[in-house]
Amino acid sequence: SRQESKQREHALDKLTWHLHHVRERKTEKLRKGLEKHELRLERALKTTGEEIAALSALGPMPLATARNWVQRAVTQLGLLGPENLHDLRKQTKLAWYLAELQPAKTAQSWARRIKAAQDAIGRWHDLDLLLQTASTQLSSHAPLVGAIQEECVEAFITALKCANKLAASAIPSRQPIHD
Repeated sequence: SRQESKQREHALDKLTWHLHHVRERKTEKLRKGLEKHELRLERALKTTGEEIAALSALGPMPLATARNWVQRAVTQLGLLGPENLHDLRKQTKLAWYLAELQPAKTAQSWARRIKAAQDAIGRWHDLDLLLQTASTQLSSHAPLVGAIQEECVEAFITALKCANKLAASAIPSRQPIHD
């Protein structure tokens, strides 16, 4: 109905305004923090880059190390679910960067698999945070909250499938969970 449409539009405007202001505050805080630590960060990144380049020159070590990191993360986290899915993303991010360093097709394929899981988990996590914010700022019964929740559930299912595919390839004997 027209009334519901206006309410939904008002709710969307309110949520957009809130998210915009939260983003502005966090952006300013991040900018100040980066300025403060920029030189130290540049030195650390340069040193890390040099160390990774030296490791890459040794041969297949980056891919093997990336696989080991993913295996360790999957083993430590156990059954994947909403409580630990984002932890998998955080723990496997460096493995993705490391696998990308090696030009071999196997390494590139592995990097794409990690990237797919990273992207799917990131999308779900962003929607989950948006859902939490929308639920706080709007009535939990608002139609917009329901629409975000539906998207969040779909994104979670996709993220879990990608994560389980990654886990199964890291630990071949692991059976997919919640397919």
